[in-house]
Amino acid sequence: MSWNQLSISNTECLEWPRVIRKTPRSNSKGRIFVVGNLVTDVRVHLKSTMMAFWEAKRQGHEKFRADWQFEKPVLGGFVGQVAPLAANLDFDVAVACTVALPSSKLIRDLLESGLFDTQYVVSYPGAASASLDLQFTDGHMLIPRPGVDALQKTPIPRNLSQNFDAALANLGSRDGRVRRLQDLISSCSSAGHKIPMAIVARGDWTAEELALLNGTPSWILLNEAEACEVAMRIGQNGSLGNVRMAVSQIKHHLGPLPRLIVTAGEAGAYLQNGTPEPRLIPTTPVIHGNLTGPGDTLAVYVLMSSLLGLSDDAAVRTGVEAATARVAGRRLPAISSSDAR
Repeated sequence: MSWNQLSISNTECLEWPRVIRKTPRSNSKGRIFVVGNLVTDVRVHLKSTMMAFWEAKRQGHEKFRADWQFEKPVLGGFVGQVAPLAANLDFDVAVACTVALPSSKLIRDLLESGLFDTQYVVSYPGAASASLDLQFTDGHMLIPRPGVDALQKTPIPRNLSQNFDAALANLGSRDGRVRRLQDLISSCSSAGHKIPMAIVARGDWTAEELALLNGTPSWILLNEAEACEVAMRIGQNGSLGNVRMAVSQIKHHLGPLPRLIVTAGEAGAYLQNGTPEPRLIPTTPVIHGNLTGPGDTLAVYVLMSSLLGLSDDAAVRTGVEAATARVAGRRLPAISSSDAR
């Protein structure tokens, strides 16, 4: 593949995306609102380990020799990962994100596919949001370029609880995030009706943000490194490196109703809802799998399973199975209300 083919700003394929307004289907499993970023991922596969890369840097080497190969650019970001999954699970999906004007063909093809209601998408002139994804044999490193997403955050519409059954959200960086979280909680709790939310958080979340979710029917998702970082920030120094302690400390700040999931890599994921201690939902390790997107896959499957009546444990178990299948490159499972147990 040539460098020109890798360009995500090739003017030959840039146009203005059309808005799609979809009428909810009578036979869908529910209506889902998805808010987050939509980016173009440029992936580079390196036939080496991340550990070897960091060791070379530690020794002061300016070159790192390894066989590598570009993939064709693909859609990424939260919306790019979760919206197609939710649609494939037979839910009606509305997406909210900021895209650059003009937009690449990749972005337009997704937004004009007819699979999603795109009336909440914001278009803004500027650099496209993109990520360079370095895929090592033992992990990956994402180098994001915020682009227009840093210039114009997607507004949270009012009265989501009157028009949707649930919301999936990744509210991104700290700038303006507290206000957007307040808007999301308020919109999902309007007219005395609360709809569930699955929120993929980050390591820079604060005690203030956790406290805002107290009393909401929400799922909060972090990975283990992020959970330890959050626990340290809210003043629990003893949780450094102790994932179970970090989970419990964060859950204490969230209050009794929100459910907390912390992914633990090939070990599975921790769940803490109303129990005194977090529970590990195990999985089967995958050797040299694709580590892009399993956390987002987990979020989709947990929320969708919960909506269809599965218990918290069963929903997380289903999510862990789906995330593992994603890493292994296997076909993702379907979800049915008959799976409730």
